[in-house]
Amino acid sequence: LDGIHCMIEFFFLYFLEKREQHARLLGSTLLPQLFELLIVKVMSTAVPSNSAELKDFDRISAAAKDIEQACIHTYGMLLDTVDYSYSLVDYVSHLDSHFAKKRSNAVLKQGRNVMLRRLYDIEEAQETDISSQKNHTTATGITCYYQITQTPQLLILLLTDILEEASSLSHSHLLSTSKLMDTFFDLLDLYRAIMPTYHCQHFMSQSANSLVFYNDCSWLSHQLLCIEISRHPCMDAKRLTKAAHQLKTLGRLWYDFSLRQCMHHINPLFTSLDGFVSIASQKQQQVCDEAIGGIVRQVRLFAANTNAVVDKALFIEMMGSLVDTIICLLIRMVEDMTDIGADESTLIARALNSLAQLVSVFDVPGKDATDSDVIQVVPHWQKFWLLKDMLEMSMRDITEAYRRHTLVMFSTDELVGLICALFANTERREEFLKEI
Repeated sequence: LDGIHCMIEFFFLYFLEKREQHARLLGSTLLPQLFELLIVKVMSTAVPSNSAELKDFDRISAAAKDIEQACIHTYGMLLDTVDYSYSLVDYVSHLDSHFAKKRSNAVLKQGRNVMLRRLYDIEEAQETDISSQKNHTTATGITCYYQITQTPQLLILLLTDILEEASSLSHSHLLSTSKLMDTFFDLLDLYRAIMPTYHCQHFMSQSANSLVFYNDCSWLSHQLLCIEISRHPCMDAKRLTKAAHQLKTLGRLWYDFSLRQCMHHINPLFTSLDGFVSIASQKQQQVCDEAIGGIVRQVRLFAANTNAVVDKALFIEMMGSLVDTIICLLIRMVEDMTDIGADESTLIARALNSLAQLVSVFDVPGKDATDSDVIQVVPHWQKFWLLKDMLEMSMRDITEAYRRHTLVMFSTDELVGLICALFANTERREEFLKEI
């Protein structure tokens, strides 16, 4: 700026011969354009990019004021004849706004670069009281172990820096503080927008990948909720809670997607079962056996691919949900049958026996799962095996089981439908149906 001032004086002295009328010409035509260039090319680039450099701008502000005052006095450049945005004094007086904009743009660009990296290396993470437990609610005192990528870790560092910077400016630069806090939440919005779209192909390629992103969202959400509001009065607690909830919701969508993706591979196998119709034929019997075996293999494969990714408690919950979905479909398939012959019921029961292998997917290190363990996480597990047993039971056995209240998990309509499908229309059947 000092050099620019000397240049103006040199131009006025040697080119305009220091004449007063030329001074007015210089002040009303050339200087406003020169000031515009100064703002765009010099002042804007000199605006600090971090709060530590804000004090260094005081010297630049003083030089800008000096050159503008000199031009007003010497060349008659009046502020009311100059476009408001071309005033150097006006520009430096809005330093707070310029710094906030520049810092915000730099942070968003840095955050965007982090999110656009196609690096998916995973690391072990652990959290206490993290909101990724059963039913996705906070479980006090429980430590969770799972896998995350570096992206949320780098992002939380950036968010922490922004928050600390905003807090340090909260007493002296209110505009900058407000803008930086907006940037804090803009970064989170950017994460929710970029990650599931830019990395969609990777997340959809394997169930484990979508679950790692679920972990990323959960971990980041937890870190936000761990922020001490009392140390950062500039933080809006409600806005922070909402942002954490939005991340959790995004992660849950990809958690659900992983289960749907597994079912996408299993559904064709259900189609090949064809409702167990014609299972008495050797060909269809083989098809049904292969389909049930394929279902078991798909569930085991899903378990093997995701077991190490999520926390053990969440893994058990997730597998419980998947297995329950499968056995509910099989229960409905059997209940929809209107006529089940003796040979058919035996073949169906034998095919369903293969589902007992699914107990092993609930094994945890040092402890093999039992039926009792599975019943705790698969709501319809017991009903499924009772249905399987009913296929091989006589009318008398089913009647006694009903009177012992063993079949309470079946509705009246379900029992009536099964009895009608399994047994011929006899007087004894009619008596039992009336009793039901």
